[in-house]
Amino acid sequence: MQLKCPVCEEWLETDVCQAVENGHKFHWNCFFKMQSSVERCALCIEDNLPPEYDCFKLKMNEVNVYEDKASMRDMAHEIFTCNICGHAGTSTEIKLHTEEDCENVGCTCAIC
Repeated sequence: MQLKCPVCEEWLETDVCQAVENGHKFHWNCFFKMQSSVERCALCIEDNLPPEYDCFKLKMNEVNVYEDKASMRDMAHEIFTCNICGHAGTSTEIKLHTEEDCENVGCTCAIC
């Protein structure tokens, strides 16, 4: 299951869209930004798709991008672990934890 946007590498929690032809998922803004500025989609290259089927080469009426509420629901219930201290929680809880609560945030030691 693809849980991160391949453009910004953030969790696909909100504003998710999916190219129906190949199933690649992005944030809306990332998709539209990359479509106009990048020659090829990294996921399309990785999947060995021919250039004519690349996410960023297709015209909007060929991409059939839609809001992917299923991914947003999946993300809301998935359990993640803090990379810093090992605390577990939903994506929203981990995001808040790493921004505010994690005792090791900002630490510059070799372990963190």
